Amino acid sequence: MQTLSSSEAADFLGIKHATLYTYVSKGLLRSVHGEGPDRKARRYPLDDLRRLKLKAGGAEGTAYAATPGGARASVWHSGSHRAN
Repeated sequence: MQTLSSSEAADFLGIKHATLYTYVSKGLLRSVHGEGPDRKARRYPLDDLRRLKLKAGGAEGTAYAATPGGARASVWHSGSHRAN
């Protein structure tokens, strides 16, 4: 399984680190332990990141993903844009 660091994952999705952690805490994205000396660091499966990115839609800055219960949830992130 190919994984990315938190910085790589945030860059891949075009979001801030805080938003990445929010996605994980809300169950929209899975994180796993690293391997070897970096096993305390959290890693993010590339397949999960791709799935989340593909499901992105609607308003800019909104990502959609299936929740563990099968419902569809959206999470707004501000990125570098501001709502007027």
